[in-house]
Amino acid sequence: MGWVIARCCVLILGLAAVWTGVDLAGEPYRQAVEFRNAKTCTGGNEPPESSKCLVRESARVTDRGTREVVTGVGEDQNVKTEYTLSIRRTAGETEVYDVSQGLYGAASQGDPADLEIWRGEVVVIGVGDERDRFTPSSASSLVRELMLAWIGAGLVLSSALRMRGSGTRSEGPVMVVIRAGCWLVLGLATLVPTSEIVAHGSVGWKLVGWAVIWLVVAAVTVPLMLKNDIRRSRRWLPWRRGGGPAR
Repeated sequence: MGWVIARCCVLILGLAAVWTGVDLAGEPYRQAVEFRNAKTCTGGNEPPESSKCLVRESARVTDRGTREVVTGVGEDQNVKTEYTLSIRRTAGETEVYDVSQGLYGAASQGDPADLEIWRGEVVVIGVGDERDRFTPSSASSLVRELMLAWIGAGLVLSSALRMRGSGTRSEGPVMVVIRAGCWLVLGLATLVPTSEIVAHGSVGWKLVGWAVIWLVVAAVTVPLMLKNDIRRSRRWLPWRRGGGPAR
């Protein structure tokens, strides 16, 4: 009886999270769609913080920089170079932006930079023929709010559907953590591309790249979530094949 009450409580909590997340996502979604459909402003008196069009602004590159980011440990250690540009805005303030290698290579200290502003946020930096586009904060807010709904959906599924071993005393905490982690990773792989598509549209090769990444993530996480035992899960993992049975 105690397990039934616990399942009902988790189910109600999950439904509340789904309702709240979807409700909160309404405004970020509306703003992201407005950004995707925004055109360049034609007048000269649009307030940058509230305008529904893209405000053009002339700026200047004041400095360039690089930094190395180390990920992993031991033999799996990777070093990635990140590029930055310091841009002096019209109002006089200097802001630093992470940019692509192409834009970094095209820019030199003192070069003019063309900016496009969406409600106070720099969403385009152009130097010469190179342009970098940035996603507005509304897309990040959309991911955050929908992630709440995604977590709620996971709670609903874990309560309403009886997967093998789900919700029983025989299921160890390790498997619960693995399932939860896989669900969160799958959610990020689903919602981040979704927010990018809402803000920028589904054109170009990025859509293909997102689809490939999602399929890879799903191929790893979904079988792990469906497994009843961590040892069986380890036997399934691709890198275990050919390496002998899991202990």
